[in-house]
Amino acid sequence: MSDIRNVLGRDLDIDRFESVWTPQKLKEELPKGATPVGWEWRSLNKKGDDNLAVRAGGTPNADDTLGNDLLRDGWDCTKKPVLVDVEVGDIIDGRTRESTMKNLDTNEEWIPVLKVIVSPSLRRCVAQKSNYHSYNSRSVSPDLIVSLIADIDEGIIDATEDAVRTRLYEDYEVEKLLSNGNGTITKIITQTLERALNADKVLRIKGDGEWAAWVYENKQNYQGHVLQAGGKAPDRFFVNYILPARGKEKVQVTLFVREYTLQRAQNAVKEFKHKVDRLYRDAFHMASAKVFSQKIGLDGIINPSDVYEIVGVCPQVQNDMQKDLYDNGELVSYEEFITSKEPTVLKFAA
Repeated sequence: MSDIRNVLGRDLDIDRFESVWTPQKLKEELPKGATPVGWEWRSLNKKGDDNLAVRAGGTPNADDTLGNDLLRDGWDCTKKPVLVDVEVGDIIDGRTRESTMKNLDTNEEWIPVLKVIVSPSLRRCVAQKSNYHSYNSRSVSPDLIVSLIADIDEGIIDATEDAVRTRLYEDYEVEKLLSNGNGTITKIITQTLERALNADKVLRIKGDGEWAAWVYENKQNYQGHVLQAGGKAPDRFFVNYILPARGKEKVQVTLFVREYTLQRAQNAVKEFKHKVDRLYRDAFHMASAKVFSQKIGLDGIINPSDVYEIVGVCPQVQNDMQKDLYDNGELVSYEEFITSKEPTVLKFAA
């Protein structure tokens, strides 16, 4: 019996997918480890996740590309299907399509998905190997590294070179995803073990504009800046923002990092503050010496904390607490981020 629902202003019959995706076609197209069960409608009211154990940067935003394609062409039943684990109900592949549909201004309610049976130990492997279609980019080294770290953390494999290599070649079928040009696969193994053995947490990585958009979306009255900690950022912040303010108002900044380990992230944030403080003190002392020699008054501010404020740090560390902060649109305080203690919740004003 037909099961027709309206998707993107068009009637879509779930039976259409069964006719396009025959058992033989599914056998040829689905990655090893996924057994198809049947088609169903998935409610877009279900809470999603960022897929950080498969994508180093989380689920990418494709509203401007995929979103426009969906609005123009509707849901394409010939594209590889969204895969859902029949046992736990989570999406294995297709989070970008799900999140894009949620973000459309069309009040969409459903998407068609293919239910599959997947062994719990192979879910990430199937997800990585599913990234071949036009609605997603192929797996890259950072993605495989975060998956392997998660495999080690969950006890699926041991933190040894042999175990990681075997997992890569046999379960992830890495040779279908990446070549070993320039030792790429060897580097994946090395970096996985370095990070896993040092107990580094996986960090949520986004681009400059993406973190700024997240901050301003959650704190609509925020008038400060969003900067990446590291490199020449302290110099740019001091020259471009602190000096022009001339101490008349406190300059606010929110920080994020592009590091993949907790220790390096904490060091980058600490170094940002240390360098900005030093730049201000050096500039103040230089101005003070000139003023003293000319015997004129100095209208200045001595403490760096009087001229700028680190409002907080974007919640990027993948522990339970910072995941909750991210979901709730809240920052981690500077002090709590650099010490990795229980984070203080900094709520954004509406």
